[in-house]
Amino acid sequence: ILPPGKWVDFWTSEVYEGNKEIDYVPPKGRGGALLVREGSIFVTQDWMPYLMHHIPELLYIQVYPGADAEFVLYEDDGITYAYKNGEVAKTVMRISGTNVEAGEFNVEIDKRTGSFEGMAPVSSFDVIIHTAKRPRSITHNNDEVEFTYDVKTSTAKFRIDAKEHERNNLVYHVCI
Repeated sequence: ILPPGKWVDFWTSEVYEGNKEIDYVPPKGRGGALLVREGSIFVTQDWMPYLMHHIPELLYIQVYPGADAEFVLYEDDGITYAYKNGEVAKTVMRISGTNVEAGEFNVEIDKRTGSFEGMAPVSSFDVIIHTAKRPRSITHNNDEVEFTYDVKTSTAKFRIDAKEHERNNLVYHVCI
């Protein structure tokens, strides 16, 4: 039985109502179910056979609107225990100001804070908004943001350049 809420299949974008039992067969080539609750935000990257010494230039912020949420991207050297002494970098990301009835919310991405030895430059982000409807608009500082919408995957996507993210806390207003 799914917990309360609406759940989105990460692989197919199909939406399931919570508080119900579902029969689920994962798509071919996928190892199992990956259901994401509406009101979630998290980061993914392209598949790599290993992570050692791999510094992604592009990360994907997966946004599932429906409620306010927060995610903290933690980075460290990946080798030592220096993170126990606070040698980490953090980037806080949020879905905020959610108004489900009006179809509006904000995507906030704070500047990276903290540091550690060998820290890579800030990555660029593709923000991927999982929504059955194409957004009417996405704005940043009252300026329209160029985005694409893929009907097949029910996703809107826009890019945040690393240089922009490195300098500022960013807020994007989305109207569905």
